[in-house]
Amino acid sequence: MYDWIEVDAHDESMNLEKIEENVHMTSEYKTLATGTVWQNGYVTNVSTGRKLGMSVNNNGRLRIKVCPPKYLLGNNAEEASIKDTINLFEDLSNMVGFDLSNSIVRSLDITHTAITDFTPEAYFPYLCNQTGRVRWQLDSTLYFGKKGGDKRESSKFYNKAKEVNKSKTWGGRQQLPVQLEGEELTRFEVGLGRNRTISNVIGGGDVARLGDLFKEECVDKLHSHWLSSYSNIQKNTEIKMNYTEDMGQKAVQEELIFKALECFGRLNIENELEIASKMGAFSNRQAKAATKKKLLKAFDERATPNDLIQELDKKMQEFEPKWD
Repeated sequence: MYDWIEVDAHDESMNLEKIEENVHMTSEYKTLATGTVWQNGYVTNVSTGRKLGMSVNNNGRLRIKVCPPKYLLGNNAEEASIKDTINLFEDLSNMVGFDLSNSIVRSLDITHTAITDFTPEAYFPYLCNQTGRVRWQLDSTLYFGKKGGDKRESSKFYNKAKEVNKSKTWGGRQQLPVQLEGEELTRFEVGLGRNRTISNVIGGGDVARLGDLFKEECVDKLHSHWLSSYSNIQKNTEIKMNYTEDMGQKAVQEELIFKALECFGRLNIENELEIASKMGAFSNRQAKAATKKKLLKAFDERATPNDLIQELDKKMQEFEPKWD
């Protein structure tokens, strides 16, 4: 479930010598304005050969960046259980000499990976626009991001098997587990790139802390957020024709127009409306909204998902947090 966790801890009694005994330091830099000295390094899991990033400074600050499944399992095509992730941070707490559960969570990625019938890219044309988000595709990844935002705050679908095979990370290239070799792996990932965003999802107060990520109610809220992020993407693209006895010329014409719109595609219609808007074709936002509503009426009222999306829906909706 948790594919990336970045935390920021502060403990003025931090024992730098103890940390340096367990962390391989690779670089150091000094902030000229404050005189703060940062040391950057990594910790290696000897059983997998994978590393996690750790930085410390002389004012009692510590930052950890880790992909739990890569570090614990050697790859992130599989999911690390919540129990194993808790144990990871307990081990790190012992390593640095203080409890990390009160650390501020700076960034969090929530993921699940479905074994699908077809290559992930086959589903992309039927995953249409999401209200308030910008949709774009880069190679084998389909993004849904906030307007003017960054990738850390986006959600995305991608070909996990292809990503594992081409990605080189600390510890060398990943290897797919034997049981996943030859499978089509469609991953949906939701990035929460700010503490405020995470806090808003879990509703735990002003600041989201590491310990919150392992509370049952917070796990449920984060999983629900992942699922709603998937569900809020428009997927109804197939319009069934509806000819009835004596329906009349006007109604038949309307049905044929609906069929033509379906053939052109919901996604293409929405994209053309955006192009028209950018070229000044609409006098105001209300005119654009009215045109969009009229053209997409049949999709919103009568359309159903493509067979591929029905398969994907079923598999995504079946996921539950992996506790053990």
